[in-house]
Amino acid sequence: MDGKSRVFRPEAEKIWHEDYQCEYYRGVIIDGEDNIVERCAKMHPNYTAAFSDAVEKMSVSPLYSRQTSPDMKKKLEEYKAKKALEKKRKTNVIFDP
Repeated sequence: MDGKSRVFRPEAEKIWHEDYQCEYYRGVIIDGEDNIVERCAKMHPNYTAAFSDAVEKMSVSPLYSRQTSPDMKKKLEEYKAKKALEKKRKTNVIFDP
């Protein structure tokens, strides 16, 4: 993340349905760098229904409903360090001479 806040937005992508030989739409969630983070499973015949599906998926998921901030990287590193220390304490070392 390098000091940037991560923003997610809903979108719909056009896909080709092999069985019906026509175009369908599927909702997708895109991050701030235009990478597709997640695709909805359901396909729709129109753009608005697919877009609504992506909006709904974002609203129910705690990952996408909140915006991540730069300080979350620091908190994640602190959490990982804490877990590594706990794991190190639980490790039993046996020396066999």
